[in-house]
Amino acid sequence: MMAFSITRADPKQAAQLTEIAYAAKAFWNYPQHWLAFWRERGDMTISASSIKNNPTFVAVKGHEPFGFYTLILQQDTGLLENLFVKPDFIGQGIGKPLFQHALEKATELHLKK
Repeated sequence: MMAFSITRADPKQAAQLTEIAYAAKAFWNYPQHWLAFWRERGDMTISASSIKNNPTFVAVKGHEPFGFYTLILQQDTGLLENLFVKPDFIGQGIGKPLFQHALEKATELHLKK
């Protein structure tokens, strides 16, 4: 497994995270017309305000993000809104640590309420 860190996303990374999401969906063979439809509607667009308002964390090596997730905190639960890994990094042990980090963060943030 490669060494990487998981850090809080910066709103300036919104465009990069959006591209990771689309690349991951394309990797899993979602039809191109679906991807075009989602892009047109902005369904998978990660905005700077979303990053500011919802806990969003990135997997990084150096300064380059290659995976991320977003939590949506509700009254008594946290929802995993996104979890995507760049196709070049799929199968390298990134998804499971991201998911485990999301579980820990959801629990930690929920307990602070």
